[in-house]
Amino acid sequence: MKINRANNERIALILLIAIVVAVALNSGLYYLRIDMTESKAFTISDVSRDLFREVEDELLITYYVSDRLTRQFPQPQEIIDLLGEYAATSRGAIRLEVVDPADRDTDMVEALGVIPQQLRLSDSGEQTQAVVYSGIVLSYLDRTAVIPFIFATNTLEYEVTSTAQELVRDEHRTAAILVQGGTDTMNQSYTYLSSQLSRSFEIIVLDNGEPVPDDVDVLIAVAPQHLDEAGVAEIRSFISRGGSVLFAVDRVDVSLETGLVPIDMSDAPIFPLLEEYGFVLGDEFVLDQSYNQIIFNQPGARYTVQRIEPYPLWPVILNQYTSHDHPITARFTGLDLYWAGYLVVDDESNDMVIAATTPQAWLMGSPYPINPQNPAAFSVPDDSTIGQYSVVGVTGTGDDGQGGRLVVVTDSDFVNDLLLQATSSAYNLEFAEGAAQWLSNDEALLEIRTRDNRDMRLNRIEDPQRKQFAVGMATAINVYVIPALVILFGVRRFIKRRRRARRYHTSGDAA
Repeated sequence: MKINRANNERIALILLIAIVVAVALNSGLYYLRIDMTESKAFTISDVSRDLFREVEDELLITYYVSDRLTRQFPQPQEIIDLLGEYAATSRGAIRLEVVDPADRDTDMVEALGVIPQQLRLSDSGEQTQAVVYSGIVLSYLDRTAVIPFIFATNTLEYEVTSTAQELVRDEHRTAAILVQGGTDTMNQSYTYLSSQLSRSFEIIVLDNGEPVPDDVDVLIAVAPQHLDEAGVAEIRSFISRGGSVLFAVDRVDVSLETGLVPIDMSDAPIFPLLEEYGFVLGDEFVLDQSYNQIIFNQPGARYTVQRIEPYPLWPVILNQYTSHDHPITARFTGLDLYWAGYLVVDDESNDMVIAATTPQAWLMGSPYPINPQNPAAFSVPDDSTIGQYSVVGVTGTGDDGQGGRLVVVTDSDFVNDLLLQATSSAYNLEFAEGAAQWLSNDEALLEIRTRDNRDMRLNRIEDPQRKQFAVGMATAINVYVIPALVILFGVRRFIKRRRRARRYHTSGDAA
């Protein structure tokens, strides 16, 4: 009996070892990982998992990362884990290598496009400056592509998958930015836009009247109200060929160069084109109780005073008034507008709207008193203009989803460098990039690029008085209440220790 029990234990142990060995041998084919995050940030999406189906030869992903970086920060290991999922789910089509550039020729690594960075690292308790690497090189057949430096996972999957797709398919997406004045205007006012879009597209800049090449995937028309008939004709031709366009357009234009002078552009040839596709713009400014502040210099008797004032003419679009079903605004991070117009919509075209003001917005008509030093002109009127106004619309240009797509933002300045600096509205660029990706018919990549996006602005409270009260309470609690509690806690501990010490000395003297 004892012999049989001993034999059974040996057999069970042998079977257990065999199972462990089998699991280890098949770990490359069968891969299981549980991701408990809400957005599945550490699990690659279906579009990434399907990437290996397009790979006819081996796709090599080489992650060049400095060992010192890996030892002192968690991000490199998170990057390695996510890249490992590509290899684990590809059934051998994708291979991952992790290389410390110190073990290779760093000149060769930099020649591949991996960019070194100087970081302050802690070594044996001392802070030292070190040159480190954290770049990814993808190799397929005789082609290579590089992600020069990456240190976070929030956009890693998008960058790897989009780069790999272009590499395997041997194709690149192109965005053309059309602006009156061409490259000169671009370099003067829209460098941030160009830099943002270059993450996803190859960028070309077009001037008024230049033809749009056939290989352009999306056209960004900035301030097209300044284009002449020839320029509008080129846009019309591009749309008729199935092209997709993002319009950032004003019916009433505000010139930053001439001292905030509003100019009615209703006769511009771009508006009949937009109306053909259902976009009718009103000729008034939208003001909203959700707004940004404006900073301006006010001359004084002896010196100039810098003032910060509320400016309802710069409406802030809130997440709760965007379409959560549309890919562009499904993971909305923010949108600030400057002297914006609005779309005239009816019940039939209401499904075109993906972003709107709060229901407490109102309108300002001619003569457009927009001077920030005249705040009385911004007061809520007593007429019937109070309501919600549409500021971003979308549509397809063909039947049954065929043809291109259009996006219209009723503000030509929302990607202007100067205004983005004034209001710290970098999320406007994210919005423009997301719109460009939707226009290029790539919802899958748009979804993985934005799945970690969150609207981090504290804009749930819309009423200005309630918002001011909440800000005051938060300030009081953080500046006064919490420090006071810490001081009281310290005083209390000090008194208790003094009493304890006295009792100890008293008991010692008594002894």
